[in-house]
Amino acid sequence: MPYGQWHYPFERAEHFRSHFPADFIFEYTGQVRGWFYVLHVLSTALFDRPAFRNCLVHGTLLAADGKKMSKSLKNYTDPLILMDRHGADSIRMYLVSSPAVQTDDLSFRDEGVEAMTRTLLLPLWNAVSFFTSYASIDKVGPEDLTWSDKFAFDELDRFILSETELLIDHVTERMDRYALNDAAQLLPAFLDTLNNWYIRRSRARVWTSDPRDPSKMAFYATLYRVLSRFTTVLAPFGPFVTESVWQRLSHSESVHFESWPAVERQYVDEPLSEQVAAARTIITAGLAIRAREKIRVRQPLPGARVALPASVDISKQIGAIEQELNVKSLEVVANATDIADRVAKAQAKKLGPKYGGAVQGIIKDLKEGRFTQNADGKVAVGTYTLLPDEVEISFVGKQGLAVESQNGIVVALSTAITPDLELEGDARDLVRVIQEMRKDADFELSDRIVPGIRGAEDVMATHQSYVMNETLATSVVSSVESPRATKTVEIGKRSVELAITIANGSKR
Repeated sequence: MPYGQWHYPFERAEHFRSHFPADFIFEYTGQVRGWFYVLHVLSTALFDRPAFRNCLVHGTLLAADGKKMSKSLKNYTDPLILMDRHGADSIRMYLVSSPAVQTDDLSFRDEGVEAMTRTLLLPLWNAVSFFTSYASIDKVGPEDLTWSDKFAFDELDRFILSETELLIDHVTERMDRYALNDAAQLLPAFLDTLNNWYIRRSRARVWTSDPRDPSKMAFYATLYRVLSRFTTVLAPFGPFVTESVWQRLSHSESVHFESWPAVERQYVDEPLSEQVAAARTIITAGLAIRAREKIRVRQPLPGARVALPASVDISKQIGAIEQELNVKSLEVVANATDIADRVAKAQAKKLGPKYGGAVQGIIKDLKEGRFTQNADGKVAVGTYTLLPDEVEISFVGKQGLAVESQNGIVVALSTAITPDLELEGDARDLVRVIQEMRKDADFELSDRIVPGIRGAEDVMATHQSYVMNETLATSVVSSVESPRATKTVEIGKRSVELAITIANGSKR
């Protein structure tokens, strides 16, 4: 190879000349002084040119205990068992996305394969299932989704279209320089954005009763395009699941006959992508506050306040942030000190050898707040300037506020819960339980129901319309004849009896 495989110069000489030198070769580190070297020696002697244009070198696969994989020790799971359990694509993606493809050794862990199933394959399948389930209900097929500007695209659509083209751009750039693991690691993050931002925030669009609602059709067309383009990008990494997805999307032939997608720059909107990224950082910080304060996400809160770097604009994302954080209002403040006190903790082990006897004075000034933080992250204390890794800056919320800081963004939540807010949170919990009952009773997504509710009269007096809309209820009664499912649950401080059945006129 590459001479012997074509039996050169005795056969296929022209084919050999048109395919030499090789685009790349791939072997483990032991071949650097063996095969790789011999190829160059032969090629230099015969043709006065290199034998290959690119060289990839992988490391050694070790068992989870760090020892060599050994049949006698049986310190690894049979690959066929792993494939039966998680699929061949999960193993393939686990290896390709690991540092092993760039000379590092890898302690092979079954949990890593399982994680790839959880973060890549299942999210892809969930997105495809969501699309095909609702499109089937509305009798929407690929012929209805021919791509054009006729669809009523909204900002969410434009965002995920931009993210898709940026993904293609970034994966292509990494593949062009043979950084396989860097390229592979971009794929799960994109699916998280697709499922947990675009699809989740678009769900209400498919719940409208009109099967040809313009917003619904724009969502279907966008999701169909995004899933199709993503599948072509994933295909070299996960050949089996992508072929299945491709067929489920009703494409002809095989995904592996498709050309690698070119970036369509007209759909790239980097400012929009940056705004949504900032919004998601705020949401992540806010949810971290809720987790720390033990306040469930379904419980509405009075408001949030956020301090941003000067370059960050979230003006078009205010509504989305309020919904995701489940707060009644969001205020952007000019300075982080409006919502929190900045505190500093010295890294004494780093400061001691550098500043000697001055360390105690520096620590005292930091504790008492006599410092300033510069734009470059350095901290000025008296006549000294500390590096970012020599001092830890954090924030403590002012009275009534809980604070979290991420990536230069400071978020504060007002955690006071009024009786009205508590009642609204209970309504959301009620919806959650009814939705679980729908699922357990094997109802179809489009089935209309009649719930029987006892013990939550105060909740229903204020939030009945919300509960009905969210659960596809045609009416609410106190008792149900021949219920399909029943349950007694604790909602807030009350015991609630629930029963559900199919509404008259529903398809079942």
